Amino acid sequence: MELIGEKIPAAKSVLFLDINKITAARWDGAVSAAMEGMRMVYGPMNQEQEKEFTDAWAPLRQTPFKEAVDYLNKFNPLLGEFLIYRAVVVQAEQLLEEAVMNA
Repeated sequence: MELIGEKIPAAKSVLFLDINKITAARWDGAVSAAMEGMRMVYGPMNQEQEKEFTDAWAPLRQTPFKEAVDYLNKFNPLLGEFLIYRAVVVQAEQLLEEAVMNA
């Protein structure tokens, strides 16, 4: 993708998790990445919302199981791509606003 002479790099591919070889650290990292990405999507949360959010993710953090591994292998790359494009839209909006002000 190119934005007024700037090249936006493609999203880096994510290493896929293998249910037969996954370590506790890799699993926790994959779940943490999904959680933190979703925090960025949701935006600021009050204490009650934060507790609900954390409680909803708690079962996933405990032990990897095939369905969860398959889900995160699909979800995390999509979430990462979404966050990249969201940042590009914000940057484009700022550049457009600057161009209008300087016109």
